[in-house]
Amino acid sequence: MPGLYMIHGIAGVLALLAATIHKFSSTTFHPIIRNTGNGAWYLAIIVLLFAILFLSGWLTEGSRVFYRLKKRLEHVFNHQLNIWIHRLNFVVIGLIWLHVHVIPRWASVPYFALVFDIYTIVFIGVYTYQKIIGNERKTGIVVENKSLTPTIQKITVKLNQDVNTYNAGDFYFLSFNSKSIPKESHPFSIASPVNQEHINFLI
Repeated sequence: MPGLYMIHGIAGVLALLAATIHKFSSTTFHPIIRNTGNGAWYLAIIVLLFAILFLSGWLTEGSRVFYRLKKRLEHVFNHQLNIWIHRLNFVVIGLIWLHVHVIPRWASVPYFALVFDIYTIVFIGVYTYQKIIGNERKTGIVVENKSLTPTIQKITVKLNQDVNTYNAGDFYFLSFNSKSIPKESHPFSIASPVNQEHINFLI
């Protein structure tokens, strides 16, 4: 899971770097082209800063200043709000799509708009399928909730369905039916042998 997060983060930063180079190396007098491009760029920077501060730990765990700042702001920018801020990436994608389509010179490039639209639709479709349809949902009951250390919690879940074969390092997206815990699912690695009725998670 940390490896996937690293790939996700690096890809996002590289995309923003490419967008920054594009922003400062291109000029336009067309207000719609300029405003959609600038809007997407500024919004992407805002989402990145929120992700660094609230959705990852490498900055706050290594700096007391940022840790205290995060703690002070958490009552306003709670995790659920931060997730929705992270979803503003869809607005960024929409602005980029519009930005490209209002550039007149692309109309003279054969099939460019078609390829660009197919590319956009395919990747949004893959994401939507994976998020809504592709994930196999299972239910279970928490049979143990034990503190191993001040920062590590062991949660044992008894699944109501048969357990499919999984490998070491695999993970489940967990959400809990509790008023005190947000409904948003989070990925946690499996910490138990294969094909067990009870699955352990170290959180």
